Amino acid sequence: MQFSKPDCPECGKKAADMLESLYAWAHLNYFEDADVFDYQGGSKVDWDSQEPDENKEGKVQLQCPAGHQWDSEVDYSDPEEKPNGETPSQA
Repeated sequence: MQFSKPDCPECGKKAADMLESLYAWAHLNYFEDADVFDYQGGSKVDWDSQEPDENKEGKVQLQCPAGHQWDSEVDYSDPEEKPNGETPSQA
């Protein structure tokens, strides 16, 4: 993938992280005497549900190693594809 703004606008360092969301199954305890549930404290993460968070403009939020955050467009095209649309075999 490639970003339209891969460098931090504050310090110039490259992006190190991208904000994503995923689902997790929160473990529960059942208290039979009160007929209620409560959180157990752990979760089973569903890694297959992990996806980048995109805002209304389709941009993702990036973060540099210093913790500065900014929005950028992302290109998820095939990593074998050159930016001009040619694949290595066509070049």
